[in-house]
Amino acid sequence: ESGRLVADMDGTWLAINGQPVPYYHETTDYFSEDVWRVTCAFGDDSSAVDVTITVEQPRGAVPERVSLTQNSLSGMTGDWLSMPIGVVCEPAGSALPESGDDFWRFEPVGVAGDVCEWTIENGRLSVRVLRAGYYSGELIYRAGNFHYELPVYMAVTDEEGVLNTPNMNVYLLKAADTVYGGGVTGVPVAVAALSEGLAAYYAGTGPAYLASHDAAWSLSVVSGTAATLSMRKAGDGAVEILLDTIKGAGSVQYRVTCTVDGRQYQAERTLTIVTDAAAMPDPTLAHGTFYAEVGEELVIPRTVYDRGSGSILQSASSWDTGDFLSAIGYECDESDEDWRVTFYEEGDYASLVTVTIGNAIYQLPIRVHVRRTGEEAPTLPVIKLPASLKTIEEYAFEESSAQAVDLRDTQATTIGAGAFRNCVDLAIAYIPATVTSIADDAFYGCLNLTIICRQGSSADSYAQQHNINVQYE
Repeated sequence: ESGRLVADMDGTWLAINGQPVPYYHETTDYFSEDVWRVTCAFGDDSSAVDVTITVEQPRGAVPERVSLTQNSLSGMTGDWLSMPIGVVCEPAGSALPESGDDFWRFEPVGVAGDVCEWTIENGRLSVRVLRAGYYSGELIYRAGNFHYELPVYMAVTDEEGVLNTPNMNVYLLKAADTVYGGGVTGVPVAVAALSEGLAAYYAGTGPAYLASHDAAWSLSVVSGTAATLSMRKAGDGAVEILLDTIKGAGSVQYRVTCTVDGRQYQAERTLTIVTDAAAMPDPTLAHGTFYAEVGEELVIPRTVYDRGSGSILQSASSWDTGDFLSAIGYECDESDEDWRVTFYEEGDYASLVTVTIGNAIYQLPIRVHVRRTGEEAPTLPVIKLPASLKTIEEYAFEESSAQAVDLRDTQATTIGAGAFRNCVDLAIAYIPATVTSIADDAFYGCLNLTIICRQGSSADSYAQQHNINVQYE
């Protein structure tokens, strides 16, 4: 904590024998140059690499917080707008470990990147913007392992000195429609932001405008008494709507108001309160077991379904990868649609997906089997049925963990109601032409199923009617 660490590492990963592994972190209270030899074993093979570690004494105490003495620019389109890069370091007496232009860079945020250019010379930031409007950027300081991002706001007029007020509005982002009596109170159910639009909010236009225009937020209940709500600031000019108390079943219609320069912007939303325990969602991942090879990118869908209704649950979900691997290298990228994970050692790993639906929080298990490149994939667990079987009874295998079912060696003619209901891991069903009767909900909730059958058979018709993947023998 008292030194500056400069390591011979590239990006987030240190490559050893062609395979990336996570950083090894260590604190130090002395200044020197060391050489670390890192040895990695892969099966019977091992390899070593020498890493030079230089710990340098910073200039004075290291700051915990850094802010700009000036963080706004204003002027006319086409002109170079300039400001000195002066900083205030906290606590008092602390200072940046290095100085000079080489340690600073500027990154325009969102749409600003399309309409401006910049330079840093002699301790000054200069920006030229080609279109009138409100913009923002990040002035970034990086030296060794010290990194600070400082916001800069720009207000640029046209050649006639006109800077029109943006066409602002209040947008409710990540707003829940339903909360549950058995859930948690005191949690955010919505985030409200003032901006020119949803895209502009993420591009930083809203914060750029609010940097020089004070915004006053208020929350009111339009109708309903099922719950009480409150509000708190969330950063970047946004606020969070909090669920304070659940009083009973029903709904609450609430209004969020933001007043800027005497103008009011509003948005309304209705929140439904469910207190019946039977109406609580029963979520499941679309698929909970996966197979991958070492070094191969594995795509895990983020889709969450309700077991009871089969409908997709709109939720805010996060993945705790800490339970997956603690010492073996892996990479993970997350998007709104999926997780993409690459493993660098074979083994069986498990983790939990934390899913928040309204105010109800669930932890759903997920498992991955990672095998060496070229290793034969494991055989899917198959439901084995006797050859004399003629009817699969109602709900016979409901919510089982089998991943394949094969009826080709049976005398089955009928698959009863709910026979494979909510078998979420069921991937393959071999159904012969002898099966002539399949209940409408026999495979209800089998979200990743492929039926393998004869073209034109009853199983083929069933798959077509229920939008199930089908392959022909």
